[in-house]
Amino acid sequence: MHTLILSTGGSLDPLIYCIERLKPNRVVFLCSRGSLDSVEKILSQSPLPEFDEKRDVVILDQRLGRKDPEETSNELDQLDAVYLKVRDTFARLRLEDPGCRISVDYTGGTKTMAAGLALAAMDDPDVEQLLVTTATKREANQQSISGHSKPIPVSRGRVYRRRIMEAQLPQLLNRFDYVGAMELISSVRSLFSGDPLCDDILLLETALEAFDAWDRFDHGKALTILESLTGEEPWTGWFRRLKRVIGSRQQLDPETQTQAWQSETGHGFEVVEDLLLNAERRARQERYDDAVGRLYRAMELTAQLLLRCGVRERLCGDGKTEGIRTAGVVIEHLPEGLRSAYLEKKKQSRKGEGPLQLALTESYKLLADLDHPAGARWNEREGQLKDALKHRNNSLFAHGFQPISYSQWTEFNNIVGPFIRETISAETSTGSKPFPPIPQFPSALDKLGFDE
Repeated sequence: MHTLILSTGGSLDPLIYCIERLKPNRVVFLCSRGSLDSVEKILSQSPLPEFDEKRDVVILDQRLGRKDPEETSNELDQLDAVYLKVRDTFARLRLEDPGCRISVDYTGGTKTMAAGLALAAMDDPDVEQLLVTTATKREANQQSISGHSKPIPVSRGRVYRRRIMEAQLPQLLNRFDYVGAMELISSVRSLFSGDPLCDDILLLETALEAFDAWDRFDHGKALTILESLTGEEPWTGWFRRLKRVIGSRQQLDPETQTQAWQSETGHGFEVVEDLLLNAERRARQERYDDAVGRLYRAMELTAQLLLRCGVRERLCGDGKTEGIRTAGVVIEHLPEGLRSAYLEKKKQSRKGEGPLQLALTESYKLLADLDHPAGARWNEREGQLKDALKHRNNSLFAHGFQPISYSQWTEFNNIVGPFIRETISAETSTGSKPFPPIPQFPSALDKLGFDE
């Protein structure tokens, strides 16, 4: 069922033309007590067989004179009262007919009545059409619409675009809430359809989907979306950065190779940089437990990458040994002087069954035993680092139940963060080709290529 809501009063010809043009199944009149006769005049020229005055006339209270009781409100001049009454009317219509299509024409009535009706329709994306009925030709200085007229759709998309871009999206982007930003755009996406001036916000929605996938470590999905956007900045730049992250991830994760994700060779620690930035985003959202968990994982990954790729020349063999996997240390690959000690570790762990697995602390101890600079750096700061790690170990995501506070996150980040960054810097500063660090995700519209 198609239902048309009209603000009623003033010149009636436009309202009659609107009804005749749209041919709705039902018309609801928004009017004052003083303009009830307008409804009767309209019905005399545009019969509505299903019309029910009790159901289809929404009256705004109006004090008409001294005889009216003092408690009579003057809704007609109160924009908020009109707005709320229209919103209630929308809700009632949808209860009466859940599948109804609602159109709104705000041509008639007082200025406050028309403004309240238009604002309510603007804020309800499920309203199918917002209309204003105007003369096909209007004479200069003509005060009211007369003669032939027709309802003209009002572009709500451009209003929503400006409202979203200026008032709502900046706050969401500032805290990296890409899901919230996508839901905001999606809730009114239908209003942008067919308007070329709104194409950019649909492009933005696609880009946000890519960053959300990347933020959840769904690198494959993010890569596919960013590839569809390449051809101009900033998307091409982010596409290449993600390929470097994937190239770094491939050193430890065989899944990226079996799925044949595109990649680029960088300095090799981009996947750690990615996690450090992810931790910063979680802290911005005040999710400090998540932030600490990601920073802890970045610390693990740093050791795993070093043992896998950075110590080959220190192992037994011709330097081509594939490196050490912390999930299963091949003791025969260790220098002969270390084998007995690590064989003893294997016997003591899990009753000697299965491969030798190294936790975070043990991984850095092995780096120290292999005379790697990162191991020496660990030994210098071991006490401080272990104290900081207690915050993570006591949290619900590790072995305890304690929530992590802002001060605990700050302490953890100020100790663990520099350790990881110094280690990466030491490993990447000697390369012949410097690679710029992966930047933080966009947190403002101008960083996404939008001026407003």
